[in-house]
Amino acid sequence: MLIGLKEYRSTPAITVDHVFSAYKALGWTDFPKFAVGPLQDLKHQQKYKWMAGGAKGGEYAINGYGEQEVLKWHKKA
Repeated sequence: MLIGLKEYRSTPAITVDHVFSAYKALGWTDFPKFAVGPLQDLKHQQKYKWMAGGAKGGEYAINGYGEQEVLKWHKKA
């Protein structure tokens, strides 16, 4: 989702609102109460660091390391 938004929709950073919209589009109804948690983990936890802060507060942008990890998943699939 992150790379697709970045490359095809000219959206370099996402917010929890993007995640909510994705849940709705997929018909999922179990939106987590603290949905920003995984985004924060991908930015701050040492074992990930796949995201950086966006230009505004509450925005998250995938970085080069995160993009490499996603591409690894695609190769395995």
